[in-house]
Amino acid sequence: MDPTPPFASVPDALSPTLEQLAPDQRPAPMPACGHCRLALWFLVDADLACHCTAMARVVWDGVQPGVRCCDVPLLDRRGLSAA
Repeated sequence: MDPTPPFASVPDALSPTLEQLAPDQRPAPMPACGHCRLALWFLVDADLACHCTAMARVVWDGVQPGVRCCDVPLLDRRGLSAA
């Protein structure tokens, strides 16, 4: 499965938190949340995690596979509420 749905393109910018990390500290493969403006990435000690504000839960923590494809960016671009 292609991680990018046909209606979306992967933005050039990563989250500000991910941009501050060395490439080898970033998730690989990068989940969809890496480029989502509704994702809140945070680092506690050496543990990186991502909280989705639309789903109101942690969606990436390095343990479970990350979100590969999501409708939230599409809803956000259309000005619709994901909540």
